[in-house]
Amino acid sequence: MHSKSVVHRDLKLDNIIVDANERVKILDFGFASKCAANDTMSYHCGTPHYMDPDLIQKRNYSGQAADVWALGVILFTLVAGQVPFHAEFEQDLVRRISSGKYAWPRNYRNSQIPIEDRLSSEVKALINTIFEPVAEKRPSASDLLEHEFFND
Repeated sequence: MHSKSVVHRDLKLDNIIVDANERVKILDFGFASKCAANDTMSYHCGTPHYMDPDLIQKRNYSGQAADVWALGVILFTLVAGQVPFHAEFEQDLVRRISSGKYAWPRNYRNSQIPIEDRLSSEVKALINTIFEPVAEKRPSASDLLEHEFFND
């Protein structure tokens, strides 16, 4: 999508399926828009737990960087069993996302081994790279595909 200057702006687990041939499909392009790599956007949309720091703070944002952040939330959720940034109050959620700091859950599926200790160093490094609060320092989608996690 990004290579065609299209951003989704609402990537989340609810909008991804795997078909009968094990191909990943992205759904619900209701917030999708054309946006070149260096352009910024001002229309704020999406699902709060998946928003990047600029988007959740209602600043102009990079559509591509926001999509990459959401992919990081999806990956974290798939490996850890919960979203990385959660809070009871919106102000707390904004503060946590804005900092880019997250904590791995201590107990996953009643295992005595912390989830963080059960994950490869590659996946942890990939997630750390994605949760860079400064959009310009965050990797692009094509950068992610070159990451060692995808090339082992």
